[in-house]
Amino acid sequence: MFYFGADLHAAHRIWIDRCAVTGDSGLAVGQLRDLAAGPDRPEAIVLGGDVTDAAETDGYVLDLLRGFMETCRTAGIPVYHITGNHDPAIDGRSIMEALGSQHIGGRTVAIGALRVHGLDYLAPDRIRQALADVPPCDYLVMHQSCKHLLGYGTGVLTDDDIPAHVGAVLVGHVHTQDSRGRIHSPGSMQPTSRDEGCKAHGILRIEGASVTPVRFRTRLIETLDATDPEKKMQAVVRLGRLQAQAAAEPLQPVAFVMYSKGDLPLDQAAYPSLLVLPLEAAPEAGPARADTAKGGGILSVLDAMEGTPEAKALVRSLLESADQRKTIHDWLNSK
Repeated sequence: MFYFGADLHAAHRIWIDRCAVTGDSGLAVGQLRDLAAGPDRPEAIVLGGDVTDAAETDGYVLDLLRGFMETCRTAGIPVYHITGNHDPAIDGRSIMEALGSQHIGGRTVAIGALRVHGLDYLAPDRIRQALADVPPCDYLVMHQSCKHLLGYGTGVLTDDDIPAHVGAVLVGHVHTQDSRGRIHSPGSMQPTSRDEGCKAHGILRIEGASVTPVRFRTRLIETLDATDPEKKMQAVVRLGRLQAQAAAEPLQPVAFVMYSKGDLPLDQAAYPSLLVLPLEAAPEAGPARADTAKGGGILSVLDAMEGTPEAKALVRSLLESADQRKTIHDWLNSK
């Protein structure tokens, strides 16, 4: 038996523009360490890319990952990894490799009776050739976009692209927990955006042909609508309930509250156990919205970004054009 996880995106502050939101990576790594040291000890742990979030990884992240690797060494559990599109390198090696994990990009390893082959992240125009060269294996570990996980897209992978001699695929990159056909995605180990607060997060337990999700506890994140008096009253009731349950949560809950332009936000002091963050309600952008590979809407992300109204209006006009949206979507999938 082994565990497979991906998209930890370890960082001190995973949401760059929300500096008060910290500790999520520590919670995720702590649960990974508990599994490594627990009674159901795996034969290995396999990480499917984006263990870190940025090229400038700080001491906090290094301490987290070093502690995890030490737990695995003490328990006699090998750690294998591939690199994702976010993983930085130190002297030509990924951080995980520098800390003692075994890089399996382009290699096959045996975990018990299972053959596991790894493919590092590749741009869409290169991945299909790489797939054609994959040797027979029980599990192929990748970090790529799959169409059924995104729900849209051109140039992204489907089950038909996977060679017949591959038993199943364990894939990171799209932060959606899903098992369909031969393709299994654990989702991310922590929410990395407001939109991911409602998603399942965790890893997968692999035993023979059985693939079972293992749910991680994460920060409670909710988005509440307070754009008119009735909705604001409902938001106040919900905030009261969140305040009451906050003590049982592993991290301080976050409530994003949407207001109409010019409306006064609710008083944060009334909810000392919560982080209540204002969010200006976005105008309707039409039925078609472009999405990123991380699962958030580009238009909704644009609304939360800093910038002049003129700059936002220009970008929005581009995104609302079907032709431009497809171009941007294809460019995002190539990164």
